[in-house]
Amino acid sequence: MNKSNALNVAYALIEGAQNRDACFNIGVNQVSNISKEVFNTLPPLLSDCVNMFDDQIEKDVVLIGALGVLSGCLPNIEGVYFGKNYTPHLYCFITAMAGSGKGNLDWAKLLGSRIHEAQLNQHKTDIEQYEYAIQKYDTLNKHEKLNESKPAKPSQLMHFIPGNSSSAAIIQALTNNNDRGIIFETEADTVSNIMSQEWGDFSDVLRKAFHHETVSLYRKTEDAYIEMKRPMLSMILSGTPKQVSRMIADSENGLFSRFLFYGFEHEGDFKNPFEMPSQINYKSFFEDKGNLVYELYKTLIIRQTPVQFQLTKRQGLIFTQYLNTLLNDSRTELSSEFEASIKRLGIIAFRIAMILSALRYISKSSIPHVLTCNDNDFNNALSIISTGSVHAADVFVHLLKGGERKTDNISLLYNKLPDKFTRANANEIGEQLSIPPSTLTRYLKNREKYDKISHGNYRKL
Repeated sequence: MNKSNALNVAYALIEGAQNRDACFNIGVNQVSNISKEVFNTLPPLLSDCVNMFDDQIEKDVVLIGALGVLSGCLPNIEGVYFGKNYTPHLYCFITAMAGSGKGNLDWAKLLGSRIHEAQLNQHKTDIEQYEYAIQKYDTLNKHEKLNESKPAKPSQLMHFIPGNSSSAAIIQALTNNNDRGIIFETEADTVSNIMSQEWGDFSDVLRKAFHHETVSLYRKTEDAYIEMKRPMLSMILSGTPKQVSRMIADSENGLFSRFLFYGFEHEGDFKNPFEMPSQINYKSFFEDKGNLVYELYKTLIIRQTPVQFQLTKRQGLIFTQYLNTLLNDSRTELSSEFEASIKRLGIIAFRIAMILSALRYISKSSIPHVLTCNDNDFNNALSIISTGSVHAADVFVHLLKGGERKTDNISLLYNKLPDKFTRANANEIGEQLSIPPSTLTRYLKNREKYDKISHGNYRKL
């Protein structure tokens, strides 16, 4: 697909997003950026972070990255979605050409750095205690050792798991940390190079962890069995478009539909590298915000029972209507293969709403047992996934389908059909275009293109 045709798809999707979001009173910009209305109503911590930047794309990148990191910093919060408990954990992918400004994503990582440092320090303390205990144990005689257990070496703790880890190493790292962790890499090749190796491919771990499905591993050399009953993993990646396709070969393996994508083309001028929008030290600023996140993390980690997140009944109805509209809109411009992405954007929206709601309790001493979403956070979550749907569709069209626009058949069918036709006529033309009968039925149900006059008789609009 050439750039002109690809832009037609993108503009159609953006126009659809504008119409849909206007109908639901959810803001969306004239281009595929996150709505400015979202930035006006974010929780204070996120608002402070994005306001460190003037450029719209930089704000978007930092917000998506922050949501990804924070999704892994909120233990013991969960909500019921289709009868199953989900935690806030997200997979996010920022994609753009080299040198286009993805580097600001690094600031978002600092929001979780205090938790990571605390876990490393805890492990260091545990090792020191272990070494003292093992020295003491070694001084015992054979009879005394019969009444004492040999001290066990503490497991390595880490909040951020290196992306160049093997599948076995990632499972072990999550297991050591109560099945929780974050993979954060600004070069997606760090992950894709490992996943291209048979011993390193953890695509199945990622797919299962998104839905908290059990992951198990048997190590033959150590005769050890490891099982994560409920893995909780966040993943934040950035990379060039080619790096996306190297990591996710096609849209059918399920990994593609689990990501919240944000992509951009940077066409701005070369910026003065010695001037920043804010005179505040960026590293210190984001580390200070990370300290606030750490305090909320400590409040949540000691809870005996999880915080139960929920939407209001009205929000639940709007959520369902909105996702149905989003699903139908995607069918107009893309193929049924994209439906999995739309359906999982529902889970992503639910998780974003959960994150935004939890952040309202930063700097507070406690958080209620039941956390009900307010309308601002609910609308913002839907607006963010509306933008995400446009970016995911762009990745789908450009990178994963080899440039082929799957919905050309929609236009071809419409152009080949006479003004008035029967289902038999449509079946004949559909067969010529290799359109399956079930897909043809769905096309004919589009009331913006076809009117059903009577049983088996139609006319074009």
